[in-house]
Amino acid sequence: MAHNENNSRLLKSKFTAKPRAGSNAKSFDGVDDVRSGGPALAEQSATDVGNTGRFEFDGLPHLVSPGWNLDNLEYPAEAITIESIGDDNRGLRIGRPDASQAGRYTITLRGSTHDWDPTEVGTTHSVTVRMAAKYSGSAFVGVSIPGGGALLDLGGGDCTLWQRVGDTDQRVNETAVVRQTLADWRADALHSYTLEWTPTGKPHDLPCRLLIDGKLIKEFRGRHVATPFDPTLEISFENGTGTGLLDSVAWNINGGRAKPSLQFVVERGVRQLFLDDFGIERLSGLTRELHQPQRHPGNPVLRGEHPWEKSSASVYGTMLYDAASKKFRLWYLCSPEPPKSGRKWLEVGGYRRVTNCTLLAYAESEDAIHWTKPELGQLSFEGSKQNNLIDIGIDNPEGVGVLFDPDDGDASRRYKAFFWDRRLAPPDDATGVDETLAKVPVDPPGLTDAQRAGGMWVAFSPDGLRWTTHGPVLPQGSDTTHTIIFDARRKMYLGYGRMGFGRTVALTESPDALHWSEPRRVLACDVADGPGGQIYGMPTDLYEGLFLGMFWMYREGTDAKIDTQLAVSRDGRRWRRVAERQTFIANAPEGSWDDGMSRAGRGINVVGDTIYLHYSMVNGPHRSPQFPKVERKFPGAIGLVTLRRDGFVSLNAGPDPGQLTTPLFTSPPGKLFLNVDAQDGDVRVEVLDYKGAVLAESRPLAGDHRGIEIDGIADLGKVAGQSAIQLRITLRNTKLFSYWFE
Repeated sequence: MAHNENNSRLLKSKFTAKPRAGSNAKSFDGVDDVRSGGPALAEQSATDVGNTGRFEFDGLPHLVSPGWNLDNLEYPAEAITIESIGDDNRGLRIGRPDASQAGRYTITLRGSTHDWDPTEVGTTHSVTVRMAAKYSGSAFVGVSIPGGGALLDLGGGDCTLWQRVGDTDQRVNETAVVRQTLADWRADALHSYTLEWTPTGKPHDLPCRLLIDGKLIKEFRGRHVATPFDPTLEISFENGTGTGLLDSVAWNINGGRAKPSLQFVVERGVRQLFLDDFGIERLSGLTRELHQPQRHPGNPVLRGEHPWEKSSASVYGTMLYDAASKKFRLWYLCSPEPPKSGRKWLEVGGYRRVTNCTLLAYAESEDAIHWTKPELGQLSFEGSKQNNLIDIGIDNPEGVGVLFDPDDGDASRRYKAFFWDRRLAPPDDATGVDETLAKVPVDPPGLTDAQRAGGMWVAFSPDGLRWTTHGPVLPQGSDTTHTIIFDARRKMYLGYGRMGFGRTVALTESPDALHWSEPRRVLACDVADGPGGQIYGMPTDLYEGLFLGMFWMYREGTDAKIDTQLAVSRDGRRWRRVAERQTFIANAPEGSWDDGMSRAGRGINVVGDTIYLHYSMVNGPHRSPQFPKVERKFPGAIGLVTLRRDGFVSLNAGPDPGQLTTPLFTSPPGKLFLNVDAQDGDVRVEVLDYKGAVLAESRPLAGDHRGIEIDGIADLGKVAGQSAIQLRITLRNTKLFSYWFE
């Protein structure tokens, strides 16, 4: 999300209000269509949504606000419009007034890295949505907090509340109750609906109130929501024909008080990057640039050279740098070549598997360029265990994400894997099967029906080579790459994949890597990504305290090619696109090994001052309705790209000086360092107190430095003590990548 770069102080909690429409109910029959794309991104605040705020639906919310996510869009783009609703007011219409087409539209305001955390016990929180619904399906306004929630449905012309009645959640039609208070109420006219809730801290006990146009309609108990995820406000029109209209939404959370987690904290040794705006108070005269990594000239660095990997070698896996052995370790997905005899199955692991099965292989390298494939002796392939295959899963492990977890007290669980698997039975065909092969068992022994159906699995290992598989731990399928990482702050394992949500990104969480929450979608493409835009997968890693996703941008509706973009999150749940959706790893020129797909793998590996990334190299586009047949000149292989440390994004100044001012923070002990390229210019740092007075100032610095101590500024922890400070960094012909204290 872009920020205003012209001397702007970023707003803290509110969006710009517009003149209000009258309070009288207004039918939306006969409203003129004045379709508009809404204000430009740069005109909006890019800060987190605050604990109080208001949003006017003058534009598509997921495009003009940093807080809204579009979770579902099944309508065509022309069915989502901005309309005049009188009195210099505009609103967002969803669907077709002639009820000619069903669809679904869901937007959410998520409360994780920002103030919007409506769980404080004993405090009344509220959300007010001004809307109308002439919809045959459901028109939801819902608030969800850990343990409970309030859900209002205006579909079908009724007013229905989902509420706790006794020990169960029930849908209760409250239309008659509404009309006792508001005789002229209609679902298809604009009204203000307020949901209030007061958490008690007790399960199944969430006192709530519904008000319409400021008048109390019903006091009720909120429904049970057994989700560990962050709080959300969701507005959804789904599974019906008709049309809805959104005018505004306002919220008042925690009595206007900010939660402590919103404070900008700079920890010693943690580098501060500029992938988002959380650490930016003010920018003047600076631009943000995304930097693409450098391809290795010898790519591909790993190819499928053996029968079990001849069809493809891919990064549906993980690359990790082992500092102890000073080696890169690569777990990669491979596909075998079919038997030359025409046989319809392969012997793998002592039984029959389909010829296009996916297998997990292992390789090592000292430089990420020259790889060895050790003979592991684990998994038989066509009668031999002389291969580098890993015995994991039950049949067809796909997208095996690997985590090295050295702090796990159980040495047998130091490595963890998260992946999709299910049984794919080969055809009963005797082609190419001799007497010896006929004795190969058809199925793996002892599979349950649930295991055959498959889902998400986990595995544990003491060394990353010998694995014990458990599962399925979730029933959902997930035909993509996967990630498992550990969030030390929340002491929670996070798993990413599709998990039932199609080509989007879903998240599941677990305290022990065995028991996982119901997956929830956290990132999806939207209309700004063009026709048929989809997220094919998103390898995710932790980098300097940030969750960094390198997602595979698939353009099914145009060239059907896939490249890599970046997304960033402060908590792993609420994601933002980086640098206005610029491409991070682009496809190579036509005719190259990787002209069709360049998909980053999981594993951001820092060695010295360089980041090492591996990626899938695929020739030709993805098969799609536009390209039903694709002939590839080369099989899938794995390449290497490298990047300057912290070099994902820089703040740039030209000949005229530009400035970055950070928010106030308590300085950690240690000296200040910069990662900066000032070969053609200079950089200067000032330390300000909470009033803006200069405490210390550096001399101008020139040159290209991956990590240089700033002279003239002493240990700020000693200078400022516990007092809050700000940094003001002035650049001229310079690129600033990061700063930190050590």
